[in-house]
Amino acid sequence: MATFYTMYKRDEPVGEYHIGVFINPGCGILGGDAIWDALSSDLGVGHDEVTADGAISLERIECQAACTHAPVITANWEFMDDLTAEAARELVEDLREGGGQLHPRPGHPRLPPRSAPWPGSTTTASARMAAPTT
Repeated sequence: MATFYTMYKRDEPVGEYHIGVFINPGCGILGGDAIWDALSSDLGVGHDEVTADGAISLERIECQAACTHAPVITANWEFMDDLTAEAARELVEDLREGGGQLHPRPGHPRLPPRSAPWPGSTTTASARMAAPTT
């Protein structure tokens, strides 16, 4: 059963920091593909590979339901939201140098908190069912 879940790394080596880049269409279009290209190029590794120093492993990840804050990467399964390629590079470089710490961001400062509805949106709590038509 464990082979079904890609998050279980049974046979592949992983680095001290495991970086997952969301590459599904939504994240990819919004910058995930650029983040992948930048990190893969900088680190010299591809999918499920580890840097020579064993510090960083890199993985392409499908959707993890964080579309509101795309593009997203994970670092040791902590979500890092609304990143740019440059911000992802800085994060990975800080982690690689040993001075970085994982501080998940609570989302983009211009967006509402994840628990709040989008301004002006209808939520399931405030929605009214349409009257049946005949």
